[in-house]
Amino acid sequence: MNSLWFRLIVAFAVVVMLGAMLVTLISLLVAMNKVDDLDFRGEFLQETGPIDSLTNYYETVGSWDGVIEVLAGIQSIYQPSETGVITFSFNDADGTELFNRHLQPEDREQYQGESFDEIFDIVVEDEVRGQVRVQAFYSEDVYLRFDLGIIFSDWLQDSWWQLAITGALVGLLFGAFMGRTLTAPLRRLSEAANEIGSRNLDSRVAVRGSTEVKQLARAFNEMASDLQQAENLRRNLVADVAHELRTPLTVLQGNLRAILDDVYPLSKTEVASLYDQTRMLSRLVNDLHELSQAEARKLPMTKRRLDLGQLVDRLAQTFIPVAEEQGIDLVINIDGSLPIYADETRIGQVINNLLKNAHNHTPKDGTIYVKGYSSGDTACIQVKDTGVGIAPEHLPLVFERFYRADRSRSRDKGGAGLGLAVSKAIIDNHSGHIQVESEGLAGKGTIFTVCLPRLTPQTVDEQQEDLESLQLIP
Repeated sequence: MNSLWFRLIVAFAVVVMLGAMLVTLISLLVAMNKVDDLDFRGEFLQETGPIDSLTNYYETVGSWDGVIEVLAGIQSIYQPSETGVITFSFNDADGTELFNRHLQPEDREQYQGESFDEIFDIVVEDEVRGQVRVQAFYSEDVYLRFDLGIIFSDWLQDSWWQLAITGALVGLLFGAFMGRTLTAPLRRLSEAANEIGSRNLDSRVAVRGSTEVKQLARAFNEMASDLQQAENLRRNLVADVAHELRTPLTVLQGNLRAILDDVYPLSKTEVASLYDQTRMLSRLVNDLHELSQAEARKLPMTKRRLDLGQLVDRLAQTFIPVAEEQGIDLVINIDGSLPIYADETRIGQVINNLLKNAHNHTPKDGTIYVKGYSSGDTACIQVKDTGVGIAPEHLPLVFERFYRADRSRSRDKGGAGLGLAVSKAIIDNHSGHIQVESEGLAGKGTIFTVCLPRLTPQTVDEQQEDLESLQLIP
């Protein structure tokens, strides 16, 4: 009783039944109105009609003197037309004809049927004082409409309830058909939702039906795909975290076991080695925490107006001594002011990560190029090295968590593979984008480009109140 299918059937039945009844009522009223339009007898006998007017005239005058003018006036109301003509004649109580405007037989040829011919008595004080003869002729189509109107009106008055019942039955059948048609996609969606609830994330629904149902099916399939992707990411994350934690934990466990078994002496050297492993674990946990916050867009940030060029130059300068120690040239080229609205610490974290990656992958006598420039409404930085580069098949994966193009690199030098994932999440949180280019050839190296929305005079004006209210502008 509470199902959508049952409700649709009842709704269609009621709507069709009410529609049938309404159409019947309107048709009956129209038919009766059309019949009334051609009901000459009712018109002549009604109050203020021709018969009533003649009766009042005799009561007032007391005779038929001057009645010809009255009859002529009445006749003038009913002028001949293409559809028909109405004519009058009048005799007094003695049978003397005082007025006659009836058509001659030869004048009636354009009218196919005699619709009306009747004599009305003029009665005053219970005595017949005169007689009015009324004749009406009209064309064949009017005559046919008159007869059909009477027939249709009578039929509707007798059969309206049959039409209502027929309409209800048609509504039930149509409702049953439409109910099943409309609810079938919903049943499929319900079954697919139950499959998703049972952890069968491969379940999808066919995209067919009305526009709204297709949109719902597409939205459901997209949701299922997102859930499946999220589940795959979760499984991969668990596997990757377990893999990354296993090595330092194994080292810690092995060294501690060796110390307990007096294989290794309990010295500062061994404690320092164990401490390094705990630092690696701490760094991994912190990176994972930052990544999860950034991907959920809940990473704490304090945004303010800053110059990206100055920030890049300052951070790059700190890398010069390290680069020179390794025999690497660091070339810095900042093209003017690059105002942005961002979190300085987080953007600095991204720049440091890119510089560190470039340093780790650039051989001795190589060069790292750092460039800052404007591109349309964005402020961009570019970090290019002359290392071995990244193979083209690895480029789509460099921003994935725990991914390292060179699996042979140690964690001390290559990291856990979270730096670029964290960097991308931070840039995404700033409505920017980061991309990588490489031909995978030695000496060609890799190019990382980060672009962020640049502050323009218009955007500065729009954000001025917010910046001042947050006291972010010194």
